[in-house]
Amino acid sequence: MTTPVFPREYITALCDGHETCPGEDEMFQNVGIAAGLALLLNEAAFLSAQPGIIPAAIKDFERRLEIWQPPLPPQGLSPKEAMDANDYFHSCSAWKAGLQIYTSRVFRDTKASDPQMQFLVRQCLVNISSIMAKGVHKQLIWSLFIASSEIVVDEMKPFVRRIVAQIEADVGCLFVRDVAELLERLWRMRKEWDGEGGEVWWGDVLKVQQGHNYLFG
Repeated sequence: MTTPVFPREYITALCDGHETCPGEDEMFQNVGIAAGLALLLNEAAFLSAQPGIIPAAIKDFERRLEIWQPPLPPQGLSPKEAMDANDYFHSCSAWKAGLQIYTSRVFRDTKASDPQMQFLVRQCLVNISSIMAKGVHKQLIWSLFIASSEIVVDEMKPFVRRIVAQIEADVGCLFVRDVAELLERLWRMRKEWDGEGGEVWWGDVLKVQQGHNYLFG
């Protein structure tokens, strides 16, 4: 991530008081991410942009991210409201796993082959695939990319391709195709670099693609 465009105070003001329950989280309704996770995402961006990150700050951030949970839905929901509440839960879970993958890689330099990394990758992808409402999917492109970029088992790639194809068909946004092509390029680089004893991550691919701006939702 680069330095955020908006100051933290602005994001905090936008999120303040919005995270109450699935049907009343205005941040989620507007941009597809729960208010609490939007704050954590913004904080992660600020931390990653710092020239020297204090280990205690990273540990504190990881602790708060780990314990964060989406608000519980209210009782007495209609079937449609219950479906929306489940989509909210799976979306939050996908965002959280994606952010944990990001922080593990950027702050801890955890490798893609690490078992915990692969657990988070699968957790993120399964939650994305569990969402029913079409409009939610396009807001999860960042999480989908972050998780899929750490895939090391070829058998998982067709699953990701199907998710990407379905999102592209549902929302019709060209940026989805851009992300799909970026993933394919990254997977090819991983095969080449890993064969030489190296390690590749999405940051390496984006460096090669300087001059091309990607939209992740």
